[in-house]
Amino acid sequence: MNKKKLSIGLITLSLITTFSLTTLTKAEDFTGKEEKYIKLCSSSKLTNKQQKTCKEFNTYLNDKNKQLNKESKETKSWFFEKTQQHRQTLSQINEKTDRQYPDESIRNDKGYRTTNRVN
Repeated sequence: MNKKKLSIGLITLSLITTFSLTTLTKAEDFTGKEEKYIKLCSSSKLTNKQQKTCKEFNTYLNDKNKQLNKESKETKSWFFEKTQQHRQTLSQINEKTDRQYPDESIRNDKGYRTTNRVN
Protein backbone atom coordinates (compact mmCIF):
# COMPACT_ATOMS: atom_id res chain seq x y z
CA MET A 1 0.00 0.00 0.00
CA ASN A 2 2.81 2.44 0.87
CA LYS A 3 4.61 1.70 -2.42
CA LYS A 4 1.39 2.41 -4.30
CA LYS A 5 0.95 5.79 -2.57
CA LEU A 6 4.60 6.62 -3.18
CA SER A 7 4.27 5.72 -6.87
CA ILE A 8 1.12 7.81 -7.26
CA GLY A 9 2.82 10.70 -5.47
CA LEU A 10 5.87 10.54 -7.71
CA ILE A 11 3.77 10.37 -10.86
CA THR A 12 1.68 13.33 -9.70
CA LEU A 13 4.79 15.33 -8.85
CA SER A 14 6.37 14.61 -12.21
CA LEU A 15 3.18 15.62 -14.05
CA ILE A 16 2.93 18.88 -12.11
CA THR A 17 6.60 19.62 -12.72
CA THR A 18 6.30 18.88 -16.43
CA PHE A 19 3.21 21.07 -16.75
CA SER A 20 4.88 23.93 -14.86
CA LEU A 21 8.04 23.76 -16.94
CA THR A 22 6.04 23.64 -20.17
CA THR A 23 4.09 26.74 -19.14
CA LEU A 24 7.26 28.59 -18.16
CA THR A 25 9.01 27.59 -21.36
CA LYS A 26 6.08 28.76 -23.48
CA ALA A 27 6.00 32.15 -21.76
CA GLU A 28 9.72 32.49 -22.27
CA ASP A 29 9.27 31.61 -25.95
CA PHE A 30 7.08 34.72 -26.38
CA THR A 31 9.33 37.12 -24.48
CA GLY A 32 11.06 39.48 -26.88
CA LYS A 33 9.19 38.01 -29.85
CA GLU A 34 5.89 39.77 -29.36
CA GLU A 35 5.86 41.43 -32.80
CA LYS A 36 6.41 38.07 -34.49
CA TYR A 37 3.46 36.51 -32.69
CA ILE A 38 1.22 39.55 -33.18
CA LYS A 39 1.84 39.27 -36.91
CA LEU A 40 1.22 35.51 -36.87
CA CYS A 41 -1.97 35.79 -34.85
CA SER A 42 -3.31 38.58 -37.06
CA SER A 43 -3.61 36.13 -39.93
CA SER A 44 -7.09 34.98 -40.83
CA LYS A 45 -5.96 31.48 -41.82
CA LEU A 46 -4.32 29.61 -38.99
CA THR A 47 -3.65 25.93 -38.52
CA ASN A 48 -4.91 24.24 -35.36
CA LYS A 49 -1.38 24.37 -33.94
CA GLN A 50 -1.08 28.09 -34.75
CA GLN A 51 -4.50 28.74 -33.16
CA LYS A 52 -3.30 27.01 -29.99
CA THR A 53 -0.09 29.06 -30.06
CA CYS A 54 -2.10 32.26 -30.48
CA LYS A 55 -4.33 31.35 -27.52
CA GLU A 56 -1.21 30.79 -25.42
CA PHE A 57 0.23 34.08 -26.69
CA ASN A 58 -2.98 35.87 -25.75
CA THR A 59 -2.77 34.38 -22.26
CA TYR A 60 0.88 35.50 -22.08
CA LEU A 61 -0.12 39.06 -23.08
CA ASN A 62 -2.97 39.15 -20.55
CA ASP A 63 -0.66 37.97 -17.77
CA LYS A 64 1.97 40.49 -18.80
CA ASN A 65 -0.65 43.25 -18.82
CA LYS A 66 -1.85 42.29 -15.32
CA GLN A 67 1.74 42.32 -14.06
CA LEU A 68 2.43 45.74 -15.61
CA ASN A 69 -0.78 47.16 -14.11
CA LYS A 70 0.20 45.81 -10.71
CA GLU A 71 3.70 47.31 -10.99
CA SER A 72 2.22 50.63 -12.12
CA LYS A 73 -0.10 50.79 -9.12
CA GLU A 74 2.76 49.90 -6.77
CA THR A 75 4.94 52.62 -8.30
CA LYS A 76 2.18 55.24 -8.05
CA SER A 77 1.59 54.25 -4.43
CA TRP A 78 5.31 54.49 -3.66
CA PHE A 79 5.58 57.96 -5.24
CA PHE A 80 2.49 59.16 -3.39
CA GLU A 81 3.92 57.94 -0.10
CA LYS A 82 7.30 59.59 -0.77
CA THR A 83 5.62 62.85 -1.79
CA GLN A 84 3.63 62.87 1.44
CA GLN A 85 6.80 62.21 3.45
CA HIS A 86 8.65 65.02 1.68
CA ARG A 87 5.78 67.45 2.25
CA GLN A 88 5.74 66.56 5.93
CA THR A 89 9.52 67.02 6.18
CA LEU A 90 9.33 70.37 4.37
CA SER A 91 6.57 71.50 6.69
CA GLN A 92 8.66 70.57 9.74
CA ILE A 93 11.68 72.42 8.34
CA ASN A 94 9.54 75.49 7.64
CA GLU A 95 8.10 75.44 11.16
CA LYS A 96 11.58 75.23 12.73
CA THR A 97 12.90 77.95 10.46
CA ASP A 98 9.94 80.20 11.27
CA ARG A 99 10.60 79.76 15.00
CA GLN A 100 14.31 80.48 14.64
CA TYR A 101 13.93 83.45 12.30
CA PRO A 102 10.44 84.86 12.84
CA ASP A 103 11.27 88.29 11.42
CA GLU A 104 12.64 86.86 8.19
CA SER A 105 9.97 84.28 7.47
CA ILE A 106 7.69 85.21 4.61
CA ARG A 107 5.75 82.71 2.54
CA ASN A 108 5.18 83.11 -1.15
CA ASP A 109 1.88 82.17 -2.77
CA LYS A 110 2.97 78.50 -2.96
CA GLY A 111 3.85 78.32 0.73
CA TYR A 112 7.62 78.30 0.27
CA ARG A 113 9.77 80.26 2.64
CA THR A 114 11.37 83.39 1.23
CA THR A 115 13.27 86.18 2.91
CA ASN A 116 12.13 89.76 3.29
CA ARG A 117 15.71 91.03 3.17
CA VAL A 118 16.78 93.06 0.18
CA ASN A 119 20.45 92.70 -0.74
